[in-house]
Amino acid sequence: MKYFLALDFPINEIIPRGLYALEFLEGLFGTKFMRNVGVKLNAYSLKRNFGEYNIFKEIGFDIFADEKIFHGADTGYRIIDELKAELDVDYVSVAALLGQKILREYVEKARKQNVKIISFTIHTKIPEKDAEEMHNRKGFGNDLCSG
Repeated sequence: MKYFLALDFPINEIIPRGLYALEFLEGLFGTKFMRNVGVKLNAYSLKRNFGEYNIFKEIGFDIFADEKIFHGADTGYRIIDELKAELDVDYVSVAALLGQKILREYVEKARKQNVKIISFTIHTKIPEKDAEEMHNRKGFGNDLCSG
């Protein structure tokens, strides 16, 4: 199982707070557990100077770029190409609503660059009642990401 530490901090605090949190977790759970941990960067943090986040890769952590891409594979994959040019990302999020055909295109293109695609079905901050109404069904829950 892979765990991601969400580094949803102001841009100038991502590296110092991320490094501190990773060190804290290692002290709590040990080195063996930390092999299953990566860092998650949100789309906002990837707007500028994001190459500096390679420090996490250099010390052994996978990087999950939570871009939440809603574009077709050709357009969306240009986003991934631009990311990979500066940051050695391992995972990128893409909207599951794009459909199976487009998601397969993403997976095929991403495989060539050793990137894994994580699809998400709905934003996890949407209240459960709203999600039920949007999708006309009950029991949808708030933990709706799929990998």
